[in-house]
Amino acid sequence: MGSPSRTTAYRRDIATSRMTEDDCALVAFARAGDRAAFGDLVRRHADGLYAVVVRLCADRDEAEEVTQEAFLRAWRGLPGFRGDAQFFTWLYRIGVNEARRRADGRRRARTSSSSSYH
Repeated sequence: MGSPSRTTAYRRDIATSRMTEDDCALVAFARAGDRAAFGDLVRRHADGLYAVVVRLCADRDEAEEVTQEAFLRAWRGLPGFRGDAQFFTWLYRIGVNEARRRADGRRRARTSSSSSYH
């Protein structure tokens, strides 16, 4: 009989592969215009994406906005999703890019407002 850690790792691998297969099917349906399938992807990945972007945002409200914007961009970008990476990896990149874009905007705003005082 295998060690508990080996068994746990095996079960985790099976769960991950199932999730990936489910994501693939949901992405295929969503690409065909199935909004309910995309809604399932949102429910499946919203908490994980929020957990990533909240660390990059000014506050929780902004993190919620970034999460919503990332899903909007993902919906619009589904035709271009090649499937080379897992759906969450692609979504993660969209969310991080959006959070960074907003952070850059805040920095530019601070820089321009502080330079206007001199």
